[in-house]
Amino acid sequence: MDVSNFENAIKTATCLYTLEQVEASIAKIGDSLNNEFADYISESGVPAKDMALLTIMNGAMVFAGKLLPKLKFSIEVDYIHATRYGNGTQGGALALLAEPKIELQGKTVLLVDDIFDDGITIDRVKQYCLDRGAESVRTVVLAYKDKTREGLAQLVSPPDFVGFNVPDKYVFGMGMDAEGLLRNAPGIYYF
Repeated sequence: MDVSNFENAIKTATCLYTLEQVEASIAKIGDSLNNEFADYISESGVPAKDMALLTIMNGAMVFAGKLLPKLKFSIEVDYIHATRYGNGTQGGALALLAEPKIELQGKTVLLVDDIFDDGITIDRVKQYCLDRGAESVRTVVLAYKDKTREGLAQLVSPPDFVGFNVPDKYVFGMGMDAEGLLRNAPGIYYF
């Protein structure tokens, strides 16, 4: 499939979720996070606990950007650039391309990623945060791939917050890429 022609790629792809459906799902995730962390704000409005949101780049950039304005609590924001895919479709060794600049020690970390495929990337980044003293790490993903995870179920934890289940296909859009392109597709698609 030629992904270099944006309009043709969108026309020939199957749309799983429209932009409106994605935005509604992100709003629901925001509501869930606000309910979950309501006790993190004291009566004076000052954060009762330190929180940080880490976006796993590049894929979660769009998702995190749409999620942040939905959150009703103070939170420090940074990113970590970790990948197993590069611009390919097969996962390999985890490459850490950029580390967060903020201190994680003693904080509750919301770790935001675009898709939970095998779960290895988010699980390793979660451990990275814990190794740097995070008090706890909660995982938030836009898409959870429906697939058999033989042997992986014991190795990785499922995400704490999920926007959508998607089929075991190579999906793109809303930050997820197809050969390094189409992250800007206005919805979630597959070929």
